[in-house]
Amino acid sequence: MYSQLEIENLLKEIKKLIQCKRYRISTGENREKNEEFIFEFDLNDEKICELLMQIEYSDFCECLHPYDISRNHEDYYLFAPEFSLSDLFGDVLQVVVYVKLIIKDDNRHQPFLVVVSFHRPDESKVLNYQFK
Repeated sequence: MYSQLEIENLLKEIKKLIQCKRYRISTGENREKNEEFIFEFDLNDEKICELLMQIEYSDFCECLHPYDISRNHEDYYLFAPEFSLSDLFGDVLQVVVYVKLIIKDDNRHQPFLVVVSFHRPDESKVLNYQFK
């Protein structure tokens, strides 16, 4: 269990990486949901950056530990903020976004943010907000 201060400090680090353009959204194989969501709401890099910067400590759900510690030993942080987004038809919707993040070191051993998931949550998964 994390304290509010710990999550606020984590978000400071995350937002600093975003401001410095030291992040990427995972796409490609096994990340089709991210691509579909980005297309559905016509999100460009600038808009995605803006949305990520709006995440607050109260959006924090949990910390997920890696399944395969031999491949990856960093923790995944799950947030589920709600945003007002316009779809391709111009309709404005209130959308909860499943945002799973990991902070890794790049090849120069500098911190780098990977947005592993950026899409609507699966209906089968229950989101447990730690601070709501």
